[in-house]
Amino acid sequence: MSNYSPNSFVRSFAERTLANLRFIEAERTNQLAQGVPPNKVSVFEVTQLMNSMVGLLIFPKAAHFSSISGSGDFKNNVNAWVVFRGICRNKEAHGYINTYPGHRNGRYDFNIKQAELTPKFLLLHLRNAVCHQQLNVFPTELEPNEDIQGFTFKDHETYRFKREEDWQIACENGFLSETDFDSNWRRASLPFVFEITLSTEEIRVLAPAFCEMLINEFID
Repeated sequence: MSNYSPNSFVRSFAERTLANLRFIEAERTNQLAQGVPPNKVSVFEVTQLMNSMVGLLIFPKAAHFSSISGSGDFKNNVNAWVVFRGICRNKEAHGYINTYPGHRNGRYDFNIKQAELTPKFLLLHLRNAVCHQQLNVFPTELEPNEDIQGFTFKDHETYRFKREEDWQIACENGFLSETDFDSNWRRASLPFVFEITLSTEEIRVLAPAFCEMLINEFID
């Protein structure tokens, strides 16, 4: 195996990950076409899929994801865009929880009640979930021969106010209840929570799109 390009590690890693994903999927499809039963296929595509996802989320530094232009998008990958829009339209079915406020100019904006679900927002919180070991198989209890249906990603943060102005806006916009008001804003805090469950089929479509985003967006 040749070394990664020293000036574009993230991009090179994404390119190789995408090649591996495509190879495993092609081999699986080939074996199934030859009549091999699904439980006898010699490659483990879900294992490769999650290895790829974890690598794609961990190897790039957090700053890489924060630097994605705009909100990030999958509009150049039609299949991924369709899947992502389906997630946005049917959040309840994905166990979606999001108590994070909006974000503007490098900090939380408490004038925006809930951060918009964008590809960039999704990536950032998937990364946090993996880094903090908050990634779980779904459903949590499986029979011996039952297939994994998906994975649940969780992220959370205890936010402590750095500016009295932000605390006042948070109080005015209902982030804090009256019982939570504190005369000393420096002691006030807010729990932010993100949670989502993605099916293996959704991850199968999104993982290559993440690779493409890394390839197109990131220059080390």
